[in-house]
Parts: sequence; structure tokens; C-alpha cells
Amino acid sequence: MRLIWPQYLFFELFSLLLAILFNKGLKKFKLSAFIPLLFVVCITEFIGSNLHYFGWKKNYLIYNCYIVVSYPIIYYAFERMLRFSNRTKMVYYGVGAIISIFLLANFFFLQGEASFDTYSLILTELIFILLSLVVLMDLFKDDDYTSMIYHHPYYWICSATLIFGIGTLMVLGLQKIIVDHNLKIGGSYIYKNLLPGLSDVLYTGYSYAFFLCHRSIRKSR
Repeated sequence: MRLIWPQYLFFELFSLLLAILFNKGLKKFKLSAFIPLLFVVCITEFIGSNLHYFGWKKNYLIYNCYIVVSYPIIYYAFERMLRFSNRTKMVYYGVGAIISIFLLANFFFLQGEASFDTYSLILTELIFILLSLVVLMDLFKDDDYTSMIYHHPYYWICSATLIFGIGTLMVLGLQKIIVDHNLKIGGSYIYKNLLPGLSDVLYTGYSYAFFLCHRSIRKSR
């Protein structure tokens, strides 16, 4: 049996490589959480694309696990991009803990592992869309960054997350309907045709943000 290396996995691996190489720049902008996140992403996508090696017929389990594991990492990464007071941080993490409990409950008791956990997906993507908008608004309010907004790493991370989140909500949020009604393009379900493009946009945005972190370090020398 041959291993499958989908095209979008190369974008993710490239993004992970840049994050590791430019770690000093990521630390400056408080983005180091993206390194463990991208490790989880790459492992998930590799396993999900090679189900036959594990004797699985569907990849729901691995992607449901990914939602549960990746959520606190991404949530923490957004906290590092936002300038919260100590009291606001407590509220922020309190809300995050409640959502994590829901994700675990959905995984073990509600939708479970036998089907794709659409409730968890919709909830987390809505949260990341909202947080992306908050970070972008914060950047635009800052006089120091308004004139150079397109050169700030947070802009590219949040813009890519925003595009990916909206696209994912539209595609995977309707995943059950797509499967039930057998909606396909070229013999594959619609979401399988659209998700790779959304993934490429997301990790290209991440990669460029990591490069900007590195360039900022070089300029400050």
C-alpha cells in the first residue's frame, strides 16, 4: 500500500517548517503556539489521508479528535494576539473552558465519533471568525499599525482564518446534507473539492505571516 500525500499537506508542512525556522520572529509576536498547532494539523491530515493503513473506512474519528485538540491551542494563540486586561483574560479563559467541555461532551456523548461532529465544527469556526474580526479591528484602531497594516503578521493570520472559517462553515456545516443528497462534483463530494483550496489559502496566509515575523527580526538588527 502506497502512502498518500495530498497537495494541501505540502502547504501545511511548508508552513510548519517556516514556523520552526522563524521561531525567534514568532516569539516576538507571541505566535509560538502555531508550532504545536501545525504539528497537530500535519499529523491529522497525514493520518486522515491514509486511512487504509489503520483499517478505517471513514476519517470522522481523526478529524473529530483534531477539533477537540486544536481548539485550546488556537484559542490560546488568539489570546496572545489580543491585549486583554487580567480580568478580561479570566473571563476569556472561562468561556474557553466551557466551550472545551462542550466539545468533549459532543465527542463522547452527543454526535460521537461515528459521525462528523458538525456542532463542534460550527461552534469553533464561529468563535475563530469572531476573534479574527476582533484582532483585525484592534489593528485598524492602532495608529501605529494603520499605515502598515498589510505588513503585520496578525493581519495575514486573521484574514486567512476569516476566509477559511467562512468557507468551512458553508461547506462542512452542510456536510450531512451534502452526503445525504449525494451532492458531488467530478465523482467526489462537494466539500472534498472545495476544502483543499480553502486549506491552501489558510496555510499560505500563515506562511507569509511567519515570514513577516522573521523580516521584522532582521530589520531590528
